[in-house]
Amino acid sequence: MQRITIIDGDAFQEFSYILESGVKTTITLRFLPTQKRWLMDISDENGFKVNGIYVCCSPNLLDKWHNVIKYGIAVNTDDMVDPYRQEDFQSGYAFLSMLDDEEKEAITGYLDGI
Repeated sequence: MQRITIIDGDAFQEFSYILESGVKTTITLRFLPTQKRWLMDISDENGFKVNGIYVCCSPNLLDKWHNVIKYGIAVNTDDMVDPYRQEDFQSGYAFLSMLDDEEKEAITGYLDGI
């Protein structure tokens, strides 16, 4: 699990991440102040693309696509309350981590009750 530490307090930010497999992903985060929520768009160089994922505490936000992609994204906070402030990632209250294929499969197995 690789924690992403470059997220700052800006309401709109985009960054790229190279996975251990060498696949380049691009993540866009947008904070919606009227809804007190973060939204995420993610795409990779293999053609996978999803827009408008609500960023909430989850062992793998991308579990729905576990048969399509070989990575995942975990979001956590100390008290398991979803990130709801613009500064939540910058302050360290919330953090986003990239999961490799092995970690993703372990979480999928746990969620499926295996």
